[in-house]
Amino acid sequence: MLIHPTTAADWPALKSTRLAALLDAPTAFGASHASAAGFSDADWQQRATSTPQRTFFLAFGGEHPIGLAAQVVAGNGECHLIAMWVHREYRGMAVAQGLVDAVKQCAVGSARRGAGKCTRRRVLPETGLCLFAGVGSAGKPSAYPGAEDGMAGAGIGINQ
Repeated sequence: MLIHPTTAADWPALKSTRLAALLDAPTAFGASHASAAGFSDADWQQRATSTPQRTFFLAFGGEHPIGLAAQVVAGNGECHLIAMWVHREYRGMAVAQGLVDAVKQCAVGSARRGAGKCTRRRVLPETGLCLFAGVGSAGKPSAYPGAEDGMAGAGIGINQ
C-alpha cells in the first residue's frame, strides 16, 4: 500500500475516490455526490493541489486508489482530519490507520514549521487523535478552511 499527499496530477484518482466515497456514504460528508460530480476538471486539479491549509491523501493498493483522507489547518492553527473513507473491500486491512498516520505526520510537520498547532481535546489514547464536534476553542461552531467544498462540521484533531 502506498499513501501520499495529492498533487495536481492526482486529480483523476482524487475525483474517482471522492465520488465513490460520496456514493458509498452519502450522509457522512458535507458534500453531495451530485455537487461533486459537477466540478470541472480544473476544479479537481485545484482540489488535488496540496496547500499549507489543506491536504488530501490517497491510499493506493497497486495502481488503484483505495482510500482517501483530508486534513485542514483551521484559522487558529489547529490541524483537523475532516474526511476519511476506505473502499469497502479494503476495510479492516490497516488502510485507515495508514491514512491517519499520514495526516498525523503532516500535522506534526506543520506544527514544527509554525503552520499549525496540535491541541488536546477528547484524546483517543490508542490513536493519538482528539475528537472535535464542530466546536472551536471559544465554544462556538467552527468552520474549517475548505468549507466551501463541503468540508465543515465535525473533525478530528491531531495530538502530538
